Amino acid sequence: MVSGGWGLLAASLVGCSGSGTEDPDTDTADADTDADADTDADTDADTDTPTGETAQPCDPVGEPFGVGVDDSVVEVTFTRNFAFEFYGALYPSVFLNSNGGLTFRSMDAKDSWNVAAADVSVPGVGIFWGDMLLEAATEITYEQCDDAFIVHYDALTDRDQTTWRNTATVRLELGGTIRIDYGIVDSTDILIGIWDGTHDNDVSVPAAPVYTDYATRGSALLLVDYWASQQSADRYDGILDKLPVEFRP
Repeated sequence: MVSGGWGLLAASLVGCSGSGTEDPDTDTADADTDADADTDADTDADTDTPTGETAQPCDPVGEPFGVGVDDSVVEVTFTRNFAFEFYGALYPSVFLNSNGGLTFRSMDAKDSWNVAAADVSVPGVGIFWGDMLLEAATEITYEQCDDAFIVHYDALTDRDQTTWRNTATVRLELGGTIRIDYGIVDSTDILIGIWDGTHDNDVSVPAAPVYTDYATRGSALLLVDYWASQQSADRYDGILDKLPVEFRP
């Protein structure tokens, strides 16, 4: 946390004592000078903000993966007394994978992308879960906040087609809301949705701003799951570009 100091307001008290005749012009000039000094002091006090006394909204950005990382998983423990509730359970950490997804329990790194939703055996979220690669111009970063854990996916490259790039920001919020603000998503063979890890079937739904009315156990709520059926009709077609989406399990 960055600390700052308090600005000191300088107050000039002008008093005259003693005998003799006072020069009104001199008094006026002195008063003007004192007033200017007061104004300068006020300005200094306004600009010298006590930042050390103000709570920072988020910790500095973390970058869990390096360039060239493929099929990797990193556990990030929440800080700032934050915990995330997902399908009724409270989690102190999250597992970020390099393929556009996250889970709340550990998952085999080498299998972290090549699965349909019904085969994911841990609670998780697919943002654009696919076979992604972190190149020099791409990255995954996160922020630790009092009221949210935020993950930024910046131009993740699809290994199947390296001209496909995928961008989004995900907020895991207090109370269990998951908000995804999509940028441009180019990949077509991806998994997008949420699941509780006990499900054995998928429930496909159309893209919409908010999802609340669905079974909370036993089913995965999916916008897209190309691996489930391998049918071209299920391939992502760009409908999520620039769309904000909220899941409220």
